[in-house]
Amino acid sequence: MELVRVLTSADKVVVISEGKGFGLSGETAVAFMDIFESVTADGYEMPALGVSLDALVKKDMESGVWLKFCFGGTRVHREMPFDELAVRLMPEYCGLEFMRGNGGVYEGRDYYYCLKKGQTAAKLYDFASAAVR
Repeated sequence: MELVRVLTSADKVVVISEGKGFGLSGETAVAFMDIFESVTADGYEMPALGVSLDALVKKDMESGVWLKFCFGGTRVHREMPFDELAVRLMPEYCGLEFMRGNGGVYEGRDYYYCLKKGQTAAKLYDFASAAVR
């Protein structure tokens, strides 16, 4: 199963802005998924060079805009388990690096999703930023 399909099957999506989490629900969640699918269309997963360290990820989540995809139980993709996937949104970036959380701990290899040429994370960033206002 490709990474985008895994992400769109999340039980809940949370926007984290400056350390505070806001769950997306109802029409907002539907609108978010439409934008997410549009932004990630025609992209591709690449081997990630990043490795998450729990204390650093949690400290980083205290600033900026993040998305956290939450799953009802442990999932496995590319032989790596997780129950949450978190990504910091940087509007100018052309890819998304997902940190794997499992049991409240972020550690181990990450997933990296490259957006199609010319696409950035700006639409996701703008939507997430507006959703928490």
